[in-house]
Amino acid sequence: MSTLNVTSIKGRAGAIPNLPDGAIVSGIATIGAGGIDVTGVVTATSLESDTKISAGSSITAVSFYGDGANLTSLPSQSPVVTGIASGAIPANRALCIHSDGKVGVVTGTKAVWNSRQVVDGSVNLTSSGYSIAYNGTVLLAHWANTSGHGQLKVGTYSGSGNSITWGATVQYATNVSQFDLVYDSNADRFVIFYRNSSSIGKAAVVTVSGTTPTKQTEVDFKNPSGTIEAIDVAYDPDSGQFGLVYKEGSTNGCHVRLGKASGNTVTFGSEVTYAGGNSNGPVTICYDTTRNKFILAAGYNGDQSNNGWGFVGTVSGTSITVTSAGLIKYNYQNKIKMIHDPFRDRYVFVGYNNNNTQWDSLTGTYVSDTEITWNDNGVLQDVGTTDRGIGLVYNPFGKNYVVAYPTASPNQVKYKVGRLGGLGTPEADTITWSDEKILNGGNGGGSIGAMSTDDSIILFFGHGATTYPNVQIQELQNSTLTDGAENFLGYSAGTYTDGQTATIKIVGNTVDVYSNLSPGVQYYIQGDGGIAPLSTVESYPSTYNLTGVSLSSSKLLIK
Repeated sequence: MSTLNVTSIKGRAGAIPNLPDGAIVSGIATIGAGGIDVTGVVTATSLESDTKISAGSSITAVSFYGDGANLTSLPSQSPVVTGIASGAIPANRALCIHSDGKVGVVTGTKAVWNSRQVVDGSVNLTSSGYSIAYNGTVLLAHWANTSGHGQLKVGTYSGSGNSITWGATVQYATNVSQFDLVYDSNADRFVIFYRNSSSIGKAAVVTVSGTTPTKQTEVDFKNPSGTIEAIDVAYDPDSGQFGLVYKEGSTNGCHVRLGKASGNTVTFGSEVTYAGGNSNGPVTICYDTTRNKFILAAGYNGDQSNNGWGFVGTVSGTSITVTSAGLIKYNYQNKIKMIHDPFRDRYVFVGYNNNNTQWDSLTGTYVSDTEITWNDNGVLQDVGTTDRGIGLVYNPFGKNYVVAYPTASPNQVKYKVGRLGGLGTPEADTITWSDEKILNGGNGGGSIGAMSTDDSIILFFGHGATTYPNVQIQELQNSTLTDGAENFLGYSAGTYTDGQTATIKIVGNTVDVYSNLSPGVQYYIQGDGGIAPLSTVESYPSTYNLTGVSLSSSKLLIK
């Protein structure tokens, strides 16, 4: 018999019929309270039941209807994405997207401060300032000892770690102060600036042979009516010139002029007074690589007393034209410093606020040559009566800033790392600073020199009761993570070989492989693929490399 036509099929005594070879139903298969037990396969256009359907292994369907409350063994609904593995990927490892679109394990090194290194253990420093510059091979350190004698020292630097070989200290002049240093990359020359014993502003090329520095012929950049009270310099790679700002006495204003190294001498353009009259103290200058302009600041009376004032300098040949760009903030009569953040196109200003005896930080936005708007970021550090120099430098890798400063009580050198809001386009004009940290536990004083290379940040400062000159180097992150770690993706859901399709846990998922996490703490991805809370990281992370929040000692919610 090939076909059986019946209205119903029942088992013995009303039991469930047994269909060991399955059943094919061309219409609607309706299952009543008794249910149906099928060992084989049931094929139907539609299957309805007022009770449960059980299967020995699995049920496959194009779609299911209902609330699904009692469905079990479903695939995970936690957020995941897939990608092609680049190399072997172990389970629960931090992953990033490579430039070819493949996914790989985060590998490399994280930012780390190396041990403090003594530059010269036989001479003490004054508090008038320390400066340092790098030409890609050697460092040139520039300072004055406690007798006021100008000192130079060359260190051969490998670009990583503390592998600096220092030559002998060379005294180039007596009774100097208010000095600075720049590397003129166009001429491949170092240039030093200082006030000599006659209060005349001097500049000189410094040549280097091995680890021996030689000061070439001095050139006057200012023979003042009073004295030179402050100096700062910034380099313009577009014109191959440096901008030099200096303050002359208490009533003779602040000035700027352009200069360049030419062979073993220094040539200058005309002097321009940009803050005349009763200028109250400090000066600073930085170069805006976005607009190819110098940005200047001064403690200047202007329309109000005791304030910080901004200016814009436009270069034409060897001449500079300066326009006033408005008030920065009141009460800056001592030390100020400013840099340009090319990534977010903002100016970062730090200054000692005499009114509140504290270090402030502000960010500036260029509007026009006559207007820069400033956002007050509040107190950077409350240092009491300390008004000594501050070091401020831009980190091109992490797109952040390192600021270092001395404190009076206790006498220490401290630092913070900060950055503006988001990546790509500025999301905020507020700098978020990391926790304050003591630089290698050391005490010291005076001004602090700061600079960056392609792979390092270098601070130059006095240390110890004897205030010997020291350097400390932060090796920058070197990792498969890109700048700011914006290519961080998530964590591997399993183990994959090269070329396999990998499943990656992303934002909203969890990873449970850690130990000794502090619950409720935000953790950040590091260059080596590890995680750390903000209080311990050495290169301030943005919101884009916030890895997650710890739910327990071992579980992390990816964010």
